[in-house]
Amino acid sequence: MRLVYCLAAAVLVGCASSKPKKPEAPLAMTFDNIVEIQKAGYKVVNENGKKLYCREHTHTGSRVRKSNVCYTEEQLLAAGRNAQDQMQDATRVLRTPACNSSGPC
Repeated sequence: MRLVYCLAAAVLVGCASSKPKKPEAPLAMTFDNIVEIQKAGYKVVNENGKKLYCREHTHTGSRVRKSNVCYTEEQLLAAGRNAQDQMQDATRVLRTPACNSSGPC
């Protein structure tokens, strides 16, 4: 979840720039990305020949109940893109001028 928040914060900073950028190709997992993912609390696990990124999830309202959540590389990247898209949608709504009675929307 920290990774999603970090990505969301990065998108907010990026949205403050003057012009929107063209969509880029998905990031390939590099050593630097893996270090960032590990800093976000994920562990790289090899399960049946597949690389998974796992973290421990504490359930809401509980300090005791925990479970492991694992994602494939594609799922993790999709979650990051989804977070970026949601942040862009939210900032787009904030930038849209409000309707008023003196003119058209």
